[in-house]
Amino acid sequence: MTKTLDAMVARKVAHEPTIAIHELGLTALDGVPNPGAVDYIDHMPPAEQRQLKQALFGADTPKQRADYVAAFAKIKETLAEMHRRGIMLIPGTDLGGGFNYHRELELFGQLGMSPADVLSRATLEMAQYLGQDQALGSIERGKLADFFLIPGDPTKDLKAIKTIRMVSRGGTVYLPDEVYAKLGITPFGTPVKIAAPKN
Repeated sequence: MTKTLDAMVARKVAHEPTIAIHELGLTALDGVPNPGAVDYIDHMPPAEQRQLKQALFGADTPKQRADYVAAFAKIKETLAEMHRRGIMLIPGTDLGGGFNYHRELELFGQLGMSPADVLSRATLEMAQYLGQDQALGSIERGKLADFFLIPGDPTKDLKAIKTIRMVSRGGTVYLPDEVYAKLGITPFGTPVKIAAPKN
């Protein structure tokens, strides 16, 4: 493994670990909210809540269960070592976006990255990696005005990103609470009030 990591460093190879799906597969238990859903499961419709309490792989014996949990710990240990060596870890998820991506970012925070480091990686650094930082990745004059607003300070607590109150995308404003209501999801806070500017 050391030779592989050395080669990745030498060749500047990035890695997208999709940590959240490994966490789900190796640590979730039937009948218990999966670790990534703990913060939002109570807001979901009943059918979704049932799905969020299902193990992905399952385990036939206590030893197999312990081996799965140990395997996930090893994955995180390896990723933390990759981060220490300067290998660029890219946040993403095979579980779909939204709430699962929020969990992915939280897991990045368990690899030795501060909340501010995680947010920088997920925004400006990703735009730079993709060669799109002239238009995306930060709020600056001349860039696309895609952003979201949240209560709280995500540079101190990444969980703050789970309570998005407003999204601006391509010049259109979306209010998640209105979207959630159409999907049967209980909103995460009081509705945002928007007033037209006075002339």
